[in-house]
Amino acid sequence: MVFMSNTNMADYRGGISVDNPAMELKPIEEIRQQNLKLVLKEYFGSQADLAKEMGVDKNNVSRWLAWPKDNSRLITSESARDIEAAANRRGAGVPVNWMDHEHNCTDQEANQLFQEIAEEDAEALKTVLRAMRKKKH
Repeated sequence: MVFMSNTNMADYRGGISVDNPAMELKPIEEIRQQNLKLVLKEYFGSQADLAKEMGVDKNNVSRWLAWPKDNSRLITSESARDIEAAANRRGAGVPVNWMDHEHNCTDQEANQLFQEIAEEDAEALKTVLRAMRKKKH
């Protein structure tokens, strides 16, 4: 699946849509987090897979997803470009700055994707822990 933006940033001024001045845009932090969830679901089996592809600690990915809670991290411009590059190495074909634009996915859909990823990571961790316990005995 190739993600393409249907949003032209030239159509926006000061966080307000030119086409619909009553519509406020989401903060960039929220947009990047939503897009991270899409990238994780479509191109990576887990947070750890993305972290490995990016060459960062998997806690970074977890903290990006936890925003705006305590101990979370914002996805910086540099990190957003690194996420795009990692996704492109997996065949995404996303353009530079793709992470900075909203795409055709609702918050509810993005949250559902995140929940599925979290459940998959939890199951994988349980499997590893069971295997480690068996080795000890």
